[in-house]
Amino acid sequence: MSYSNMDVFFELVDNEAMIKENYKVLKGKWPTKYNEVVLVLQDENTLNDYVSYSLGLRDPQELKDMVSAMMKGEQVELNSKPLKWTYDDFMGMEFALVPNTAKYKYNSGYNLWEDMSSDETYMKNLINNSEKLTITCIACPNPDNTASSSMSGIGYLPTLTRHIIDEAGKTDIVKQQLADSNRDVFSGKTFEDIKNNTDSGLGFGDMVSIDEAKLAQALGGNISEEAVMKLVEENTMAALKDIDQDKIADELSTELTSTINSINADIIKNANESGYITKPADVSNAISNNQSISRYAKFINATTVEYGKKLINIINSAGEIHKDNVLAAGKLLLESDETKTAIAQASKGYAYMLTAENVPAALANVALKMGNMFNVDPAGIAAAFSMNMSEEELTRLITAYMSGDENASYSENLRKLGYADYNNPYMMQFYLKDFDAKEIFIDFIDGYNDKMKKENHEEKVINYTDYTGILMKSVKKITNSVSYVLIAFVAISLVVSSIMIGVITYISVLERTKEIGILRAIGASKKDISRIFNAETIIVGLCAGVIGIVVSLLLLIPINAILFHLTKIAALKAKLPIISGFVLILISIFLTFIAGLIPSGMAAKRDPVEALRTE
Repeated sequence: MSYSNMDVFFELVDNEAMIKENYKVLKGKWPTKYNEVVLVLQDENTLNDYVSYSLGLRDPQELKDMVSAMMKGEQVELNSKPLKWTYDDFMGMEFALVPNTAKYKYNSGYNLWEDMSSDETYMKNLINNSEKLTITCIACPNPDNTASSSMSGIGYLPTLTRHIIDEAGKTDIVKQQLADSNRDVFSGKTFEDIKNNTDSGLGFGDMVSIDEAKLAQALGGNISEEAVMKLVEENTMAALKDIDQDKIADELSTELTSTINSINADIIKNANESGYITKPADVSNAISNNQSISRYAKFINATTVEYGKKLINIINSAGEIHKDNVLAAGKLLLESDETKTAIAQASKGYAYMLTAENVPAALANVALKMGNMFNVDPAGIAAAFSMNMSEEELTRLITAYMSGDENASYSENLRKLGYADYNNPYMMQFYLKDFDAKEIFIDFIDGYNDKMKKENHEEKVINYTDYTGILMKSVKKITNSVSYVLIAFVAISLVVSSIMIGVITYISVLERTKEIGILRAIGASKKDISRIFNAETIIVGLCAGVIGIVVSLLLLIPINAILFHLTKIAALKAKLPIISGFVLILISIFLTFIAGLIPSGMAAKRDPVEALRTE
């Protein structure tokens, strides 16, 4: 159950120690069986709004209306009415576990599996007879753990995933797909035929049956099947003369071109002075404002939505897209082989749909003509012709037959059915204990990939996505920028303070000129004079450093209190490491020493005679 990449159900980490470290149990006991789940709150008293809609605590239609309004750029009124609930309201709540394999029904006549998810009665029975998942625990992220998961929703154990995979492997649809890796079980066609669009499709005889006995009785005698079929063919072809697949394809192409051009025009209107579009909402609004309402609406709207997603992804990743690139993207979409294949496939489906709509009327016309030819009751002839299936069954069959697209494949079908081979995983997730372990692991994977590439084993190269690395790269870029600014301010402050220390030391030299003369007169060397002032600057630096550290430690108390008040994260604390404190004191001593070198040198060079004459 998902929406906008927000998952209500999520798999928990397969590590009991990590789970107990990341979560705090508020009610019940932690799940131990595959059919037990945990409700994860944002905190001890807060439930995520999206989860509340998904659990039916709020009207899901209300959420859909808000999303639709946002897509259109309209003002959205949020339902701010608070919900009151207790932990006991959720304990024992059940969810129906409906595997994807159960939503398909086998059609032996055409050797394909029909999607029954639109059949309300079928789905209701399926849900009522399905396995149930029960909430046995209520938890929230552990506030004392900075690495605690912030995900809210329904968490389930990895054993549920394995249970679904094992049960899927026992179903007939998965067994049939495993037995024939070249044929698509959903459409009954081979993957090669789907890719090349070469399958001949459903025939007229698949949809209509003729009862020869009833026909002969209605006509008062025998009549050749050849004559009947000729009459049927003439009348049905006349009724279906406007159903031209090439014409439908041209109409689809024309409408898609017009819609894409209209969408691009709306997007470009929002470009800034430099010709760039920077807001994803400009794209989504253009898509919403150009929704098709023609008989080809389903194909046109699905295509334009995918087109919009690609443009939005570009804006989200690059921050902008130039209007010329928008036009180029539209042209590329319309001229691509994938789009042409999709149009051909869709036109074939629409032709089938129109055929199904026109065949009953054509058969009625055949019965009427035969009644006039033989002077008999047309009703008797009409009874001899019958549709092989109901309109609903025919629609479902056509939908199944047209379900295959150019992206269909053996592996994709198995994933769609919820089946996986444990020995051939599609994806693996690793949870590393810290950033150092992550870097070691990535270095190991990179080394392995380099080795495989050198040995020309490209198929063994491991493709991975370092989500933490991507996130940290962005965060590091921001923090580095802030750090550079702070370093600049600190550097300026250090330069100014060093100059001030030098000035103060120089003033001290001027005020103590006679003292310098007396020291020189009783035998002090120039180095002794220099050491006196250097020692004084070092003492000043030591005292300044110690005072700075003490003040910083005192300031940490209110700072940490403010941080906890704002974030509610107990582990988020500002602290000053002991080693760093000593380093800062040494830096303070070093800077004051450097700042005092010139004044101390000037003091050492003073003429003793002139120094003694100074008042």
